[in-house]
Amino acid sequence: MITLYHVTPRKNLKRIKQQGLVPQELQKTMLEEPAVYLSTSPGMALDWRYGTKGPDEPVVILGVNLPGDAVVEEDPEAHGEAGAYYLMDKILPRDIRVVRYLNPGELTSRIVQAGGRAEREKRKQVEEFIEDYD
Repeated sequence: MITLYHVTPRKNLKRIKQQGLVPQELQKTMLEEPAVYLSTSPGMALDWRYGTKGPDEPVVILGVNLPGDAVVEEDPEAHGEAGAYYLMDKILPRDIRVVRYLNPGELTSRIVQAGGRAEREKRKQVEEFIEDYD
């Protein structure tokens, strides 16, 4: 099992607790099928979704525990940037936990920092996770 992260507006949390994370179609995506987008760190998830300006609405960072048989792929939208992944399967509510609630303007460098040894180690774990499945 491996833990990845997902960021969503807080207004979605009740539905996610009931239904889980359901693959969604996004307007600007190269994928032809709906997917759930995940990152290797909370900071990477925030940055990928909102960029350096941060969210303009209350958000929640979710930790997602993926089972060993989950099919995780690198996100083609990342343009070679490591740490961005997707899967096309629903993630059950039991595999999702709240990591942190954030309000607009609450971002700190500690949260958005995506680099460093811990991030590289997590990327390595995800790569091994994907290789084990293949």
